Amino acid sequence: MISETGHFFHIDFGHFLGNWQKWKGLKRDRAPFVFTPELAYVMGGKNSPDFERFCKLCAKAYNIVRKNSHIIMNMFSLVSKYV
Repeated sequence: MISETGHFFHIDFGHFLGNWQKWKGLKRDRAPFVFTPELAYVMGGKNSPDFERFCKLCAKAYNIVRKNSHIIMNMFSLVSKYV
């Protein structure tokens, strides 16, 4: 997806919530995080400053989510009661 400002982003909530693609009963996707070579290319390659910035932002976001995981789990438990 591309935002109105031209920024590229993609969030696959299917993977995030455990909805893995299967083929003949086997999980097709092996990695918990899907990052294609094309995404690295768009950022200038794996040795570019933009890719390094991306990795640092991902690590920072992960640590924020991990620190607040109890809040996120409570929200999911509330939602699951109504689904």
